[in-house]
Amino acid sequence: MTDSNLHFLNKNLPIFIIHNKKLIKRKKFITDQLNKYKINATFIDDFDKENLTHNDKAIFDENKLTSEQISLMCKHFYIYTHMIKNDIQYAIILQDDTLIYNNFVNNIVNYFNQLPDNWDFLFFGSGFNLHVPKSIITDNINVYLKGNNGIGKWSPEVKDIGWPVCAGSSRCSDSYIINYNFIKKIFWYNNFSTSKISKPIDSYFNILFRDNNANIYWGEPSLTKINNFTTT
Repeated sequence: MTDSNLHFLNKNLPIFIIHNKKLIKRKKFITDQLNKYKINATFIDDFDKENLTHNDKAIFDENKLTSEQISLMCKHFYIYTHMIKNDIQYAIILQDDTLIYNNFVNNIVNYFNQLPDNWDFLFFGSGFNLHVPKSIITDNINVYLKGNNGIGKWSPEVKDIGWPVCAGSSRCSDSYIINYNFIKKIFWYNNFSTSKISKPIDSYFNILFRDNNANIYWGEPSLTKINNFTTT
């Protein structure tokens, strides 16, 4: 880890941790990792499911989403609102059960610097073991544009270049960087949406990405993974 990359990360890529106050062991787990790499982070622990208000749940279909799913989405959306209010251009979002791989600081700054000007999201985790196919990985390139219409095993993406079978370009919601410019698109979309949100966040991402023609990138090799906690 270089001092310059750590400085760049802490100054330009603020990290927000999605956290539930009751999950004490998870907070220690992620805090120990952050301290190891000298990374600054902000914990988002409002909107726990027990404390959700009627207004918090107003945009969600409670017949199709659990309180846990609504809580999670509220935390992510809070970060987006915070970025808009404070003119934060980019942010890294992690879940509190995320395992950070070695050399994370240097790698995430390197991945960020490879992104083109028009990027919207960079997923750098390995949710559901989803990866960029080896057949299209190129030396010295770590970020790959993912099409938004990869639905079903006969989709063009799967047939032509072997991308994973998934419902679009989401790679779960545990580890990603978001661009302020895309947040503005999201808020426009939500303001003019006529129906309540009825999908969990990773599935809802796919809808947002398709409807806004987003430029979604996957990082490879992945830099994090979800730790399987058996207790809180």
